[in-house]
Amino acid sequence: MKNKKKIVLFTAPRHGSNYLLVLISRFKNISAEYEIFSPGVDNLKRIMERSDRREIYIPKTLADSIQRRIDMRGSDGKDIINYVESFGIRKFLNLLTTNISQDNFIFKLFANHLDDQKRKDIMHWSDGIIFLKRRPIDGYISFAKALEVKNWCGTNTSKIKIKFCPKQYNWYKKTFVDPLTYYEEYARLSLMPFFCVQYEGFHEISIDQQIKSISNRMKHYFGANLEEFPQSLKECLLRKQDKSTCYKDKIKNYNEFERYCKKNNIDISE
Repeated sequence: MKNKKKIVLFTAPRHGSNYLLVLISRFKNISAEYEIFSPGVDNLKRIMERSDRREIYIPKTLADSIQRRIDMRGSDGKDIINYVESFGIRKFLNLLTTNISQDNFIFKLFANHLDDQKRKDIMHWSDGIIFLKRRPIDGYISFAKALEVKNWCGTNTSKIKIKFCPKQYNWYKKTFVDPLTYYEEYARLSLMPFFCVQYEGFHEISIDQQIKSISNRMKHYFGANLEEFPQSLKECLLRKQDKSTCYKDKIKNYNEFERYCKKNNIDISE
């Protein structure tokens, strides 16, 4: 059986990872999953649905056990993730790649998924890692806006203003952003194949340029050959990514925000 390229998209909330994963999944020969190990049930529900359609293979006893936990009233997903961990993270991921028809497999990983050792184990299991990064202050603002509207996917928050909270910003940066730098350095020291995508630069170029950049880099770094990107699917890539740096339109307590950024050497110039 042909070896399938297993790729991890390592990123943080509100870094544009849904957009990038949708773009990558539009190539004909790659299978994409979202946050498999998120402490919630939605992503595992989708995996169970794909298993029912026989797009991926999960043994019936395992599938029944996961489905039973999904169906439990009041389950927040942590019990399900704990069960998958007890089954074995690598073993579970290998099952997901066994029956797919595509040559490549990718899924998202955040720094709050699993523990440090299991995240590193996943990195070693993979054939390559994409680190998707964004300026911490912009990621935080988008994160706070999503909290405000209580919606995380496909949400246009461009017209929402938030109250800047230094404590919340520092928590977001420490929990999600700083670990990206740590794991990128770990990948470098461990001689793992990886490349970085910077949100700001990526969304300054056209969709055609984005497609070419991702295809070329995945081939160069991971040896992953992505087949043609259907022209008809480009219209599905709705460009909702926020590139504005007009922080007065985003922050209610702008003067306090400006003082904090100046004190902490955070560039907020337009």
